[in-house]
Amino acid sequence: MISSVRHQGDNDQMTNATKSLSVIATLATLLLAGCATQSVPSERLNQVAVVTSGGTNLWTLGRMPTISVVEVDGAPPANAYGPIELVPGPHKLKMKCGGNITETQVTVAAGEVYEFSVVMGGPGGCQGSLYRVQAAK
Repeated sequence: MISSVRHQGDNDQMTNATKSLSVIATLATLLLAGCATQSVPSERLNQVAVVTSGGTNLWTLGRMPTISVVEVDGAPPANAYGPIELVPGPHKLKMKCGGNITETQVTVAAGEVYEFSVVMGGPGGCQGSLYRVQAAK
């Protein structure tokens, strides 16, 4: 008969390791939240439209691929997760979700705010989608 004996020290080590991992995960989430929820520059909204990730990447953290804007009108944006300022008029955005690139054409007005999001399904598993969350005033 084989018996297994656990010592109190083993349980303490497991508890400490679990607590450490929990703290690390919490800190990582908070850091990512700061990146994923960049504020919209309200003082500029009378001149431009803004594209941001909102809370999309924070919401999908660990459950599905993150999404980013890889190209705006043929050039890479300064910040792939936003905020990205767009002058009024037509624009072409390319969004990356996992290994998929989705191209979206949109005509924006000053004061509008857009968020990109993940759409699951289709070829490759996920695609980027852009939707307006604030209309021009």
